[in-house]
Amino acid sequence: MINGTSSGTPLPGTTKSDYEMADRYLHQLADKTGARLYQANDPAQLKDAFSRIAEELRRQYSLGYYPPTRVQSGERREIKVRVNRPELGVRARTSYMQRDLTAPKR
Repeated sequence: MINGTSSGTPLPGTTKSDYEMADRYLHQLADKTGARLYQANDPAQLKDAFSRIAEELRRQYSLGYYPPTRVQSGERREIKVRVNRPELGVRARTSYMQRDLTAPKR
């Protein structure tokens, strides 16, 4: 019995289509948040991914931003981050949306 139950029914999240859907979701999430996606399909890739993540964390900066005018709940604001040094790269989300501060957290 591989990736399934004794009845032969695949367990949720174990089919090829499940993995393809998860892969698409992770790529979209990385694109929308300015993140980087590291593949880790086997133990060797996992070790490499963790090494690359640790190296990246040692070389990153976090910037804060306060808009000059009040942002209304649900309003989307565009973000552009630029640097003056050509050897540096920028990864950042392209916008943010102010959540309703009176609504309960999810």
